Amino acid sequence: MPTPTASEHTGAGHAASKTGSPNLRTVVELMPTPKAGDADFGTPRTSGRPPEMSTHLGTRLVYRDFGEYAPAVERWAAVIGRPAPAPTEVGEKGGKRLSAPFVEWLMGLPEGHVTSPEIGLTRTQELKALGNGVVPQQAAEAVKQLMERRTV
Repeated sequence: MPTPTASEHTGAGHAASKTGSPNLRTVVELMPTPKAGDADFGTPRTSGRPPEMSTHLGTRLVYRDFGEYAPAVERWAAVIGRPAPAPTEVGEKGGKRLSAPFVEWLMGLPEGHVTSPEIGLTRTQELKALGNGVVPQQAAEAVKQLMERRTV
């Protein structure tokens, strides 16, 4: 909802309308205007007040605006046949952190290859496994080039 501007104020001290009757103020409850800090995944910053007393909008945004990388993300999604998952997730303390499924997607691995709940890895273990892993397309290209160079 838009934030009211000073020019929209119709309180006391304003001139009467052309009909001679005073301007009537319509009270409308507006949602608070989101601020940049609200996009920090979780409850709003409240300067020590309880969240329900905040004048800020609490958000749980899933960041999917890849900015200048959007064309590359779209191309890669077309190559591997599935859309990109959110690159970040809400952490245990409410902050944002890297999403293991996004890393898995970037590597071109099948969905759940490392992140499937049935495997039972923690997020830290998933990221370690992904970090120590090989991107299959790069490995395939390396083997192909080695095979082309081998002598019989």
